[in-house]
Amino acid sequence: MLGHGPSVEVKAPGLERVLRRGSAPERRAITEWICELAPGARAAWREELLRLAQRDRDADVRALAIDGLARAREPRVLELAARALDSAAAAERRAAAAAMLAVGGVSARDKLEEHLLGEPGAAPLGPVLEALQAPPSPALVDLAARLAADSAALTSRSSAAGTLSVWLQ
Repeated sequence: MLGHGPSVEVKAPGLERVLRRGSAPERRAITEWICELAPGARAAWREELLRLAQRDRDADVRALAIDGLARAREPRVLELAARALDSAAAAERRAAAAAMLAVGGVSARDKLEEHLLGEPGAAPLGPVLEALQAPPSPALVDLAARLAADSAALTSRSSAAGTLSVWLQ
């Protein structure tokens, strides 16, 4: 059984092999375990988390890896997260937005808003808006009003507009 603790430094070739060749549920379980390790122990897995965030074929594994890198305050996650904002998978977009905010701070929030305003049709907006967890800018409020008024808008866009409108109340 794999343990937790501040002094745990487990870097086992068998686990690396499963992360590269195992099934999606196996890769998810190991990635979750890595993310829950103490920071010192997680550091040994940083390069593997970067690889998973970039190249894993399962969006949930990529999202978990992005989360683990954000917890480690790994600056290289910012570039990966920016690309993941356009993922088809909501979990990956949510993790990307949260990682950008956790590691990039206020400047990342501005970039997230720019992304939302610049490409409102690229991917459903809800997961990114949920990650913002702060009142929107006036420009995002205007976007929400336009999306809410668009009767042909997708459900996810209507949900995103609803998320924004909650902040206005």
